[in-house]
Amino acid sequence: MAQFGLRFKLPDYLIELYRDTFKNDLSHTNGDSSWTLPMPAHYVIGTDGVIGYAEVNPDSCKSAHNACKGAERLQGTGVHRTTHSPAVCGPAI
Repeated sequence: MAQFGLRFKLPDYLIELYRDTFKNDLSHTNGDSSWTLPMPAHYVIGTDGVIGYAEVNPDSCKSAHNACKGAERLQGTGVHRTTHSPAVCGPAI
């Protein structure tokens, strides 16, 4: 995700939480001092391989909701959804 710029930098209070409480040193994990995480992304891809919907949004709840709406719009067009649980979007199309 880094090569596409789809990361966000953690604010200082989250760096402390991850490092001190969770014992997760992202600078070690990432191999640099950026303290970044990937941005949540959702895609709706047709069985023909065509991307019918794509969104990158730091608010994963909004992004998941919008992806579900995108899947609903494409219902009956050969879309196969495998990335969302029924709790988020309802049963798969």
